[in-house]
Amino acid sequence: MIKEGEHRNWADLPPELTSLILQRLGAVEIVEKAEKVCRSWRSVCKDPSMWRKIEMRSLDPWQHKYHEKMCCHAVDRSQGRLG
Repeated sequence: MIKEGEHRNWADLPPELTSLILQRLGAVEIVEKAEKVCRSWRSVCKDPSMWRKIEMRSLDPWQHKYHEKMCCHAVDRSQGRLG
């Protein structure tokens, strides 16, 4: 139990638990936001197991080139290439 005034560090979560939480995000949120939170989250985000299912939510049709590049990046990660 956390005492008043104490804080837990999200970076201290076990990688397996962090992965379960981050898998609820889409690829866009992972690449643009989650992997920039801290080193441990970045490591989890780069693990190929995070990229078994690639969901591209909230895609703006006006940014086609950007999304094409992001899709290639996500596929590279799913194959273990950190690109």
